[in-house]
Amino acid sequence: MKKIIILITSMLLFACCNTSYEREIMEQAESMIYSSPNSAEKLLKKVSFTKLESEKNKAYYALLKSVITYRLYEKQSLKNINYALSYYKKHKDKHHLQMAYFYHGAINLENNENIIRSMRDFKESELLIKHTDNQILESYIYNGLIKIFFLHNANLLGLDYSNKSIDLAKKMNDKETLSGAFGNKAIFYERCGKRDSALVYYKQSLKYIDYVKYNYDKATIYDNIAFYYNFQSNTAKAKKYHDLATQCVPNDNNYSIWNQLYNCNNFNEAILKSREILPSDLFEEYNLYVILSQIARKNGIDQMAFKYSDKADSIQDLIDKDKYQYEIKKVQEEYMRKGMDENAHSNRILSIIIITAIFMVSTIMTYIIRRYNTKKVSSLRQKIEKLQHEINRFTDSISYKNRNEEISSSHVQEKDVLVELQEELTSLKKQSKKELTNYKKHLKQFINGLEITLKVMRNSPIKILEKEDRLDFVYLHSEKDQILKDIIPLTTTQDQVFYILVGLGCSREQIQKTLSLSNDSFRKEKSRLLFKLRDLSDLQYFCDNLKDL
Repeated sequence: MKKIIILITSMLLFACCNTSYEREIMEQAESMIYSSPNSAEKLLKKVSFTKLESEKNKAYYALLKSVITYRLYEKQSLKNINYALSYYKKHKDKHHLQMAYFYHGAINLENNENIIRSMRDFKESELLIKHTDNQILESYIYNGLIKIFFLHNANLLGLDYSNKSIDLAKKMNDKETLSGAFGNKAIFYERCGKRDSALVYYKQSLKYIDYVKYNYDKATIYDNIAFYYNFQSNTAKAKKYHDLATQCVPNDNNYSIWNQLYNCNNFNEAILKSREILPSDLFEEYNLYVILSQIARKNGIDQMAFKYSDKADSIQDLIDKDKYQYEIKKVQEEYMRKGMDENAHSNRILSIIIITAIFMVSTIMTYIIRRYNTKKVSSLRQKIEKLQHEINRFTDSISYKNRNEEISSSHVQEKDVLVELQEELTSLKKQSKKELTNYKKHLKQFINGLEITLKVMRNSPIKILEKEDRLDFVYLHSEKDQILKDIIPLTTTQDQVFYILVGLGCSREQIQKTLSLSNDSFRKEKSRLLFKLRDLSDLQYFCDNLKDL
């Protein structure tokens, strides 16, 4: 009996010692995960998962295995991290629960799984920051969220988390992270249309770029700056930074092709080179079309420049309408409320301060906006007066021709159009300050459309190629031409501008110059428009005029 008891005791002691040894090995591996993932992997290989008996150690092993694989940039399934996350959700170990949530989200994102699932994992991990004070993981959490905001154009959230990342990197004296965080902030500012601010933070990013360890990360920073300068038509600097990006990864074919495209001056060469590029996302596709549009414009190929500019605008529309944007914002709001609920008692005073600050800022902003609107309204009134004066002069010149020459149908048509425009301006002058403020966007469209119309009617040299100018021109005339408003759903913007120019009595030569159309392109546009409008009885007179051009 004594021998049996001794044997059982020895076996238990051996098992306990063995478990303790394996746990110790895993803890050593965890301590090296961020500084030396290769060393952590070698240590973990000393542990056999099948020999682990407790669920606690199995979950710990699964977590470490998953994290190390991720840190070594190796693809993996969610099997290990799911096992670990399931365990830590049921046990009070916030340190490892935070890790499990983050890496579950990161691996899910890497595998192109549900983006909202990843965001929720990152947000759950973020909620635990105050309990763990794990600054390295906190930095990774911010970068994970920034990546989601970057991919789905949530730019204001991206700016917010870029600032958090910068503040944390300064606190940790992490200059490598500072370079990337300043670069992220620059990108989000650029997307918000604040290009001057973007340049400031791109320069900040370059200050710390020598601290960036991985060449691909360096190449990405240089590439983003290159495209910034390319968009500003600063070709020399764009080439400089794209060359630097290529030098970081000389064996990467993708960077090499992009570099050759940047250096293309001939449009046909650029088209051939662009076919070798397979954009990885909508943002890269947008950049490609912008570059082709710019090269076409430099070569004087206005029609191709407009074509690729229009393609870039179409991609931008897709980016702006990203289906995940609304969900991302809702998840962010949901977790903001969770955080507030968890800290309701301790943050009551802080909430009062925040509400007061918001009220003060709102009051100040309301005052600023009112002053701004007052100035805008004043500026609009001045433009209205100026345009009315120009229309009066133009009308007088036509009346003078009518008195001294035989009255032509084109003069009558011009006079009718001017009368209608005068009536529109007169009604605008009668509007109150509040009405002008409420409709200032439409007023800007109206005024720009009117300025373009006057130039066309005076036969002044003008090209209506920019998207904004075309939309304003169509907006003005659709407000007073019900037929034009009716055909808008059936036609393209190009068709609509063509229709208006014909209606204003423009000659074929004038239309071709205004829209940068060759003889062949004019014939195609004319045929296409006649085909679309062939069944509309109200447009028979218009179609007859169009056939004569």
